[in-house]
Amino acid sequence: MTPARDLDRWFRCRDYIRAALEYGGDTHKEGDVALGIQEGRYQFWPGEKSAVVTQIVRYPNFRSVRIWLAGGDLEELLATERLIAAWAKDIGAKRIEIGGGRPGWERALKGYQKLCPCAVKGL
Repeated sequence: MTPARDLDRWFRCRDYIRAALEYGGDTHKEGDVALGIQEGRYQFWPGEKSAVVTQIVRYPNFRSVRIWLAGGDLEELLATERLIAAWAKDIGAKRIEIGGGRPGWERALKGYQKLCPCAVKGL
């Protein structure tokens, strides 16, 4: 499976992403995400009852795929995570990372190491 770029599935699944954006610290609006998907800066993984948005991160030493936004049915999201992991490996990424999100994700996902918690202060 590869990520989708068509907006038909985006409109069907955008409520899942809209809910995930509420945990993102107001960094992006729904339209910003849709435009990034269309332009290929973000990857969109629509499901029947869930959706995920990823981003390829290029570090000096390797590439990583960041699961950035996810919402919907937990079992379907876990299955999508496995598809994303296979795709990430195919494109040469060395790891998958998850930034932010609800604390419950830590319990649901297996094999992830908590690396660096993030704190934010508004100015």
